[in-house]
Amino acid sequence: IDFSSSPIVHLGLSYQASFFPDLALRQQEHITDFYQKKAIEYEARYEAAENMTRVAWEEVERLRNITPSKIIVADTSRCREKIQKLDKELYETHRQLIELMELEYNRREKLNTSLEHLSRSLEYIFLDEYAKAKQECLLSIRLYPDLALAHARLGSIYYKLGERQNAIKEWEIALSLDSSNKELRKTLKKVRGY
Repeated sequence: IDFSSSPIVHLGLSYQASFFPDLALRQQEHITDFYQKKAIEYEARYEAAENMTRVAWEEVERLRNITPSKIIVADTSRCREKIQKLDKELYETHRQLIELMELEYNRREKLNTSLEHLSRSLEYIFLDEYAKAKQECLLSIRLYPDLALAHARLGSIYYKLGERQNAIKEWEIALSLDSSNKELRKTLKKVRGY
């Protein structure tokens, strides 16, 4: 089957240029939504721990203003233990929130750099420099392996270079990352011959 004139083979030219940027944005939005939800959850836990700590300290202060006795000393001691426990929880929640924010920042940096390499690969495709386009796709995948667009484009480059098995492998990976890609599914079926 000769797909050389098919827009599917030139995924980086017609089909992919219009379809996959939306997919990349959808993937990024989905991941960003996940991290935003986690950040909101951690912030709520942090605020709750802060409020509980404040209430515990208010209780300690209230007990200090009452005439000292063994009961009050015992209550104060229990309140201090509770405050220490809440402070530890507060610290842990705060640490997790910072860790989550760092992960999100690193993920976005990798995605942006990956998309830059992918953009360069498209430039090389337009210049018929498929070896360079392939290298840019491989760099993109190394930085962000879950980007279906990178695998689909690499598969198209492999196909153009006559590396049919590698093309099929990359297209299968792209479909596993984005099963809604009907055009790529059709192309893969044609290239496989069934």
